[in-house]
Amino acid sequence: MVAIDDAAAVKSSFPHSQHIENAHLVLNVTPNEEGALQRAIQLAEPFTTIVLGAGSYRLQSTLEISTAGISIFAEKVGGCCVACIVGSANDLGNKPLVKISDSTASVTMCNIKLQLDDVAPTANFSQITSEKVSSCVCISCASEVKLEDCEISCPNGRGLDIRGESKPVLDKCFVHQCSIGIFMCERSTPSIETCTVEHCSASCVQTRGNSAGVVKHCTFQHGGDACICAGGESVTHFNSNWIGDTGGCGVMLGERAMVTLESNQILGNHINGVQAGYESNPTVRNNVVHNSSGSGIVLYDRASGVFVGNQVIGSKLACVGVRDMAEPYFRNNLISKGNGSGIVLLGKSGGIFEDNQILRNSSAGIKINGFVKALFDGNKISHNSGYGIWMQDDSCSTIQNNLIEGNEKAGCSVSNFSEPRVIGNTIQDGRNAGLILQNYAGGEYTKNTIIGNLTNVLLLNNAHGTLSENIIRDGKGGGVIFRGETTSTFRNNIVLRNSKANVAVLNHANPTIEDNVMENGFGRGLVITGDATGFYRGNIIRGHALAGVYVGGQSCPNLTCNTVRASGASGIVIEDSAKGKFFGNTLSENRSAAFAVQGDSNPTVERNVVKHNGHGGIWLGERAAGTFLENLVEEAAQSWRIGKDVQAKVTFTAQGGASESDSESKVEEEQKTFVLIQNPGTKTFHCIGSSFLRTPSMGSVCSVNSSVNSITEDITG
Repeated sequence: MVAIDDAAAVKSSFPHSQHIENAHLVLNVTPNEEGALQRAIQLAEPFTTIVLGAGSYRLQSTLEISTAGISIFAEKVGGCCVACIVGSANDLGNKPLVKISDSTASVTMCNIKLQLDDVAPTANFSQITSEKVSSCVCISCASEVKLEDCEISCPNGRGLDIRGESKPVLDKCFVHQCSIGIFMCERSTPSIETCTVEHCSASCVQTRGNSAGVVKHCTFQHGGDACICAGGESVTHFNSNWIGDTGGCGVMLGERAMVTLESNQILGNHINGVQAGYESNPTVRNNVVHNSSGSGIVLYDRASGVFVGNQVIGSKLACVGVRDMAEPYFRNNLISKGNGSGIVLLGKSGGIFEDNQILRNSSAGIKINGFVKALFDGNKISHNSGYGIWMQDDSCSTIQNNLIEGNEKAGCSVSNFSEPRVIGNTIQDGRNAGLILQNYAGGEYTKNTIIGNLTNVLLLNNAHGTLSENIIRDGKGGGVIFRGETTSTFRNNIVLRNSKANVAVLNHANPTIEDNVMENGFGRGLVITGDATGFYRGNIIRGHALAGVYVGGQSCPNLTCNTVRASGASGIVIEDSAKGKFFGNTLSENRSAAFAVQGDSNPTVERNVVKHNGHGGIWLGERAAGTFLENLVEEAAQSWRIGKDVQAKVTFTAQGGASESDSESKVEEEQKTFVLIQNPGTKTFHCIGSSFLRTPSMGSVCSVNSSVNSITEDITG
């Protein structure tokens, strides 16, 4: 039944309703007669309000509204809609229950329940997104449309289908029991605010095409595949929504979606919080993603996007996963307390990650696996239960200016042919190593500060990286250890105050170590042992509690032009079965001998300079062998000390003629205390007695004793 009333007469019945206040004409409709609502629409003039009484209004055909200014209104009882417009997809031929498509139409619906039943189930995603799928309400016009406090349901279909260039307003609506709650496509720009969408078998909201608009302060939960699903270059802005339980992802992005997710809370049960693939390019900022049963954020298949200021906490797998050529930008995010790693990059992925906090994850802070080319700059990677950064399998990322501290395993672990650039980081206070290179790892490691780790640097098993200009100090168990056929290059570093050896070169290692400063260690300065080899040139090794350099085992190094001074024991100790060449080194101010050669060692010691002022020159132990050529030893006492069974060959030249002595049987006692000085640029040697007291320097040395003619020479060592 349709009753036509004067608007002024009806206003007193609904004193707080603007729908009545602005009406020119009011039609009161009750559901007693079939087709009453359709007749009211036909009778309606522009700016008519249709007031529906309680009950169900069953439609046999689509309710199409094309008149301007139509309001369909009902009162709520107990907070519930009591006027229901209902239809069957079978009766409607799979057409919408309500359709608003005329560009001249402007429609408001308030406190109405709309329900479309008997929609056939859809078998796959393409059918769900097809235009042929039934919808409860379809809006395709560009005029003003508003749905307020309405309840909408459409099992197996879409609650609202918003398309064309429409720009409807949805406010405080409740959409439920649909396949897709709200579907936006083409160039539509809806405004959706304070709505609740739930129990949708596919997704609560889905955007496609070039749809835009704003969705804010809504609640989405119990979506089958996702609560929010966006694709097709959509630029919709989702702001301050609450995303609850879902059988799939909180937000699923694909097909070049460019949506913005801002200040949303993804807190319910879900697999992945935000999943972006298929070249999607979203902006994701200031969201909270908690307790994902998969990952908090996953990017794949060439996805990109900007992720700023998000909190991703408590994921069961990686908090952030990036793979399959995805290249996002992450800045100022908190990534914490994941049961896996904080960030995982796989399979030719990349991206830029800067100024993030990656804290207290159960595995690595950052795991990089495969041909990954990413930049990590200025992040804090702290107190993770695994490695701080773990790179393996051909990774070639850049790690720079990060603070890596307090991780249970190594601060930075590099293995399996990875070739990263690690520059300007601080790696400190780890419970294991600071930096580990192993299993054919290479790369460049420059200007890092590595402090206070159990062992600061480990280079193992065929590692071949280059470490330069780093500061490596205060290691609890050692400074730098080379072991296992590593051929790494270690150049221009400062290594100091480590608890054991500042630098140790062990089994099979063959490094190049040059132009470093090793100082003030609590053990030895440089240890070379096992069957290690290597080339050591231009290093300054000073101020150690024990020997400056220790060479033992079956090692055979080449030490050239190093400075060893102020050691707490001997300058260089060579023992066991060690060999090697020691050429052009300068040793001074060591507490004991400059060279202590003992055990069954057999080195070649040539053209070194010893300035010891009475603390011992070159000492050869009982079984020592080797060749000692053209060394300059300035020493007031015990320049040479040679055991009785020594096999070493000591060559020197006395003034006025040459002689060679086998120390085992021919070196006389006074010869053992001779000081051997080479005149630079010649093969002439001058043998001066023990009263030669002046310390040689890089310039003119003038000194004689009474038993030898005066000699003035240029000595450069």
